[in-house]
Formats: sequence, C-alpha cells, structure tokens
Amino acid sequence: MYLVSVDPLDTYEVTLPDMIKHDELPGLTEADSFTDEEAAQKEELSITLYLDNDAFPQTTIKLYRYDGSTCLATVDGKSVALVPRSRTVNLIEAVNAIVPGK
Repeated sequence: MYLVSVDPLDTYEVTLPDMIKHDELPGLTEADSFTDEEAAQKEELSITLYLDNDAFPQTTIKLYRYDGSTCLATVDGKSVALVPRSRTVNLIEAVNAIVPGK
C-alpha cells in the first residue's frame, strides 16, 4: 500500500495494483541526472511506501518542481535525481484517477 499526497493537506491510500494499472510509478526510474541539490520549489507529489522489511519499514519519495522540464526527486529527505517532469505529471494524473473525489 502507498500513501500518496497530491496536496500536502490531502493524503490517500492506494494499492500497488492501482499504481501498476496506470503504469506511471516505474517511469520515475528514468533519471535525467543525479544531484544532491536541496529542493527549492513547490512539492508536486509525496509517496510513502510501506515495506515488509525490518531494516527499512517505510520510505518516502517526494517530487519537487525544478524547472519546466524536470522535477527533483528526494528519497527519505535526501535529494537523489532529476526526473522528467512529464513523468511526474503523468503520475499525478494517475493518482488523481485512482483517488476518490479527485
């Protein structure tokens, strides 16, 4: 199960089959480049993954606006990569299609 925030005030539970059905989560593995820059712009999306792993029971991926074509991806608060903004937008649209009332 994932907890997804499209808006910092609204958090929703979605399941892995829901995310796979919309085929957008795997697209975030296409990093344009890697970075350790700090996020300076608006958070676009936050996804918390709950894992069946005692050492790493959960991890949070956040995507922030970076420029017109990329978003900054952070994992557990650490900046890791720039990903295509189009993939972020597609993921947000997929989440909106899954989440009731969106």
